[in-house]
Amino acid sequence: MIRPLRILLPAAAALLAAAALLPAGCESAEGADLSVSASKRDLSAVGEKTVLTASGWNRYAWSLSDPSLGVLSAKTGSSVVYTATKMPAEGASHLNQVVTCQTTDPGDGGGAHGTITIRHLSLGGTASSSAATNSATQGGSSSGGGSSSGGGSGPTPETSLRLNQTSVTVELSPSTITAIPLSVVSPVSGRTYRWTISPSLGRVNPTTGSAVSYTPPSSTAYRGRTVTVTCTDSITRQTATCTVFLQ
Repeated sequence: MIRPLRILLPAAAALLAAAALLPAGCESAEGADLSVSASKRDLSAVGEKTVLTASGWNRYAWSLSDPSLGVLSAKTGSSVVYTATKMPAEGASHLNQVVTCQTTDPGDGGGAHGTITIRHLSLGGTASSSAATNSATQGGSSSGGGSSSGGGSGPTPETSLRLNQTSVTVELSPSTITAIPLSVVSPVSGRTYRWTISPSLGRVNPTTGSAVSYTPPSSTAYRGRTVTVTCTDSITRQTATCTVFLQ
């Protein structure tokens, strides 16, 4: 019985030495999962961002399960920024975006990958609509805290300013320039609506009115940038925005 033990012990030592050469945190070089982390996993507004970081290997490629929900600042690299471009429809609690990271290191067999789920949460309202509701409530109450004594209704509550779209993604191309139509939902007759963009990438035409168009820059050098188009009601000073993601 002693003789077989002398043969097996060197073999076991050789296996342990080979295992020590594998990447830290991975079971094997082929089919091993890499680690993916996020600065935050819940996003609650269009334009909100989270930083995604991969570790365990050297080179990485990123992809999204649903590109209509958000965009990545880059498709490769150990760290990228994910930006939400769409939030849940009314009545829905959340949307899930699964981000996959795959290593492109040579010799890994294409098996090393990791995933992380980013949730798009519904808050059930916006800051601008809440402010408009508070303003209407204060303006509609009488000095006694009740309705007017004549039985008539108080001032009509001001409807919050809304646009036909709140976010849009544009593919930049030197040969094709796409104008984005923007308009005020249910504009009030006699009101003046003024439009501005920040930063000054592209142009809005015209700059006043209930319906305009935004034309993004044609240069691909602006890919990954974000432009905010703002509409302001000159009477109530309410604002509404559309976030444009340049890709």
